[in-house]
Amino acid sequence: MVRIDCVAQREVFALPSKDGERVFESAGGWLEIEEIGQLLVLPGAESSAIRISQPRRYGRYWLDTHPGQKIALRRGEPNEAAGAVALTAHCDLAARNRAQLDWLTKLAGIDAQIDSPEDAAGVLRLLPALDELQRSATDPHANALIDHYRAMTFLAANQGRRAAEAFAESERGWILAAEPNYAAAARVGRVEAFYEGGDDAAVLRDTERFAGAAAPSTYFDARLLNARCLVLHRSGKYADAERCYNRALAALATLDERNESASVMRNLATLQRVQGKLASARALASSALALTAGPNAVMTRGRLHLLLAVLDQQAGDVVASIRHIDLANREFEQAGSGALFWRASSRLNEAILFGQIGAWYEAYGALSEVNAFLPSQHSLALRARVFADLEAQTQHFDSALFWYGLAEDRYASEGASPARDWTRLARLRLAAQRQSHSAAAATVQEIRELPPLYEGQRQILTAMLALKRGDLVEARSAAERAWSRPLPLADQVALADVDAEIRLRSGDVEAGLMALTGAKEQIRLLAGRAGNGVLGQTIERLAVPLRRKALGYLIGSPITPLPTASVEAIAPWLVLGQGDIAVDRDAGTPRGDGSVFDRAVAAELLATEPGARAAAESATHRSMLALLTSENNSTNGMAVAVRQSPALTLTHLQAALSDGDVLAAYLDGGTRGALLWVTRSSAALIPAADADEVRAKTATLRELLRVPTSSLTAAEAAAGGLSDALLHEVPGAPPRRLWIVADELSDGIPWAMLRWPGRDAPLIESTTTVLARVLGARESVAAKRSSVSVHVLAAAQLKAGEISLPNLTNAAVEAQQIRDALVPAGMHIDANMSATRDAVFDSLHDRDAFVHIAAHGMAQPPRIGYAGVWLEPSAGETMPSFLSWLDILDAGVRADLVVLNACQLGDSGTAVNGNLSFASAVARAGARRVVASLWPVSDSATVLWVPAFYSALRDNPGDAAAALRRAQLHLAHSRAFAHPFFWAGMQAIERLDVVTEELPAKPPAVRRVP
Repeated sequence: MVRIDCVAQREVFALPSKDGERVFESAGGWLEIEEIGQLLVLPGAESSAIRISQPRRYGRYWLDTHPGQKIALRRGEPNEAAGAVALTAHCDLAARNRAQLDWLTKLAGIDAQIDSPEDAAGVLRLLPALDELQRSATDPHANALIDHYRAMTFLAANQGRRAAEAFAESERGWILAAEPNYAAAARVGRVEAFYEGGDDAAVLRDTERFAGAAAPSTYFDARLLNARCLVLHRSGKYADAERCYNRALAALATLDERNESASVMRNLATLQRVQGKLASARALASSALALTAGPNAVMTRGRLHLLLAVLDQQAGDVVASIRHIDLANREFEQAGSGALFWRASSRLNEAILFGQIGAWYEAYGALSEVNAFLPSQHSLALRARVFADLEAQTQHFDSALFWYGLAEDRYASEGASPARDWTRLARLRLAAQRQSHSAAAATVQEIRELPPLYEGQRQILTAMLALKRGDLVEARSAAERAWSRPLPLADQVALADVDAEIRLRSGDVEAGLMALTGAKEQIRLLAGRAGNGVLGQTIERLAVPLRRKALGYLIGSPITPLPTASVEAIAPWLVLGQGDIAVDRDAGTPRGDGSVFDRAVAAELLATEPGARAAAESATHRSMLALLTSENNSTNGMAVAVRQSPALTLTHLQAALSDGDVLAAYLDGGTRGALLWVTRSSAALIPAADADEVRAKTATLRELLRVPTSSLTAAEAAAGGLSDALLHEVPGAPPRRLWIVADELSDGIPWAMLRWPGRDAPLIESTTTVLARVLGARESVAAKRSSVSVHVLAAAQLKAGEISLPNLTNAAVEAQQIRDALVPAGMHIDANMSATRDAVFDSLHDRDAFVHIAAHGMAQPPRIGYAGVWLEPSAGETMPSFLSWLDILDAGVRADLVVLNACQLGDSGTAVNGNLSFASAVARAGARRVVASLWPVSDSATVLWVPAFYSALRDNPGDAAAALRRAQLHLAHSRAFAHPFFWAGMQAIERLDVVTEELPAKPPAVRRVP
């Protein structure tokens, strides 16, 4: 420890290498600390210091100390090279020193605002204060310092040209003040401002001395060389840029500048990415990440995580990509508002990634946050390109073509030829998909400067155009070339579709179906790697276009009866994304904390002010991203099993059925539709309307049934139309039980109201309908309890808080109704728990229990996770608590039966975004049987159907679907609740266990051979 006496003059001290500390003892008064080429950290004292951070590595701190105070100094970046710090004690401030201190205090306030601006444009408001300080500057050093801060202000406001001019003025001032190191820092700022402003010629001019063999000898020289490398990179001179980066890295290694080396390694990895060398780029970026250290490396780490996210996304690994984005966000948030640009870049990549996995609402939301972060013109081309991609993916084709054109023109005006051609390729591909392929065929050959990274996309377009011309040889050749290139996941799916089409048209049916199956299996494996049910479910939905393609071919000519061989080809495509997420945990084991997401959703939905709602929505977005990257952190180290869908065969399906049962599966073949109709002894393919017609007629019927005052005649007519679309050619009499394979389309159909051909009564009069989750047989579990435990949880919202929901008066009496119905059967009824989050989770984890939840429900199908149940406030809170399906899927369910007497918890909308209904999530999380409603439920009708349901269940506890049918019939035959609004939306979801062979250990490869 060194004592700094009052009589001491400015004294220079060596700093320990790496991250060691050196401690000084002050004699009291003001202690002036100067950086000499090394960034400093003052542990425990930095927040109270007057901090002048500019120029970087030559900033100053002023500390008001007391006698004997210990001041620890540490390098901001680990470094083996020599480092030093200068200290001066000012025990008795002279008038000149006191005036200087006041002046520096004002400048320190400006420093903090420039370092962490609230917004990029608003930072320009600091200029008048800087002008005032410059008028009171007393020496050349102070004058040059103000010029330097003025330049930093323009840089923070994204005004590169004005920043460069101010840095040039500052450089002249530092030379006049005899501060060559400070002048070097200003020179670097000027050149980097030229780069940010797009003045590549100025960068090359001012770094010309590094074009020869001379190696940079100082940190600032290395920074200048890096700026030159970046310009060579941006202008497409990749070989020159790579040599330049390697020279810069060699110089930085000599100087032991680790964080700066990591930054240059990131630039080189970005160059390798554009050249299509993804593996090399990933290895380099990972090495750079391991090299970063110290508190000042936050931005470098964030940018490296962001690059790794882009690399993984472009290689099709969306699981790794989303995790790196989450890590990047955490680094940028730690860096504060000074990282606004990079936070926006992270949001932009979130938008791209969410679009890749079909989470459309989340993708548009992330893009809107980018627009809020950045000025209107900054990165306009890239934002327009990403928006165009989203519009194309959501089938807003005219809008997509417009935005592609805007992005293309913007890139052209900036001289960014590779990006322009990359965007043109996307526009031409969309045009080709919409049959406007003649212009695309002529223009695609003109794209000469497209980086190798995007060669795969060009070959996909070439294959598509060749298919349209009927040139199968060229199409196959282009597809093979595309498979050899790195491709994002969505492009892999698109290429598998093209590849299959080529082979099917060539008559090689087996190879075509294998191409689709291989791609489906790769998606399944990727979903299994997700580590959590939410992301896995979203990824699994990417296989839907592959299934549609396969089924479209297989049901091209529906016939009855169907040859067994055709059923065997159809069976493996029946089920997507129905594997169990089974978490084996003991009671009381900590669960994943999805409450952060749920709290944000509740705050957004209950907010009355637009500002509060927008802030809550942003918080929801961030917390959902954290949930998607959780890797089942809820399991506390315990085993997590993701039971994937079995490899189904006709024999498996038939063996799972009882006599009098029928298994029906709607087959969406794109422009064709059919029903697969399976009994214990036969199988048939029944003609049906195409999926668009079925969806339209389903939507019409459901709209009529959403209110009890709608026209019954109109509803019955709509039910008849939907029945004709689906069932008009089904054979024989209505079955005793109709199992409907649960998927996006069939889940939303009110089956109980449909009519059998030739019969006027709704299907409920003759048949028990069940949505079937077709799964492999469960592993052996402990024997069932001799008596069933029934948990009744009612969130009647009777306690009014600051913001409350309508009361559910009848929910409070459901416990007594259930007790009256079930007590004679000897079942244990637990009805004393308040419906809080903890109580619900504890009940759902009670093995083989029956759980009844009476509460408000909500579903917003376009938004992932916005389907859930409103519970009573948690301890110490007054607002209702929200429980989403994301948390349910993460936590797992052990209960045998879960009855959800709440609105809309069976509704998943179109599920195009990988969404689930709350009921489906409860089923997938492990519940064997679930009862829920497609639309709002009547609190009054509960008084009738709940006791009717549990009375039927008492007689046959193993058949909840039959008990639900009896309860529905009780309503339908009543005077007050005969309208289908009250009963037709209620559905039973149940496992249909099939005994299957083990899944193959190694799935077919995606890439097909000729």
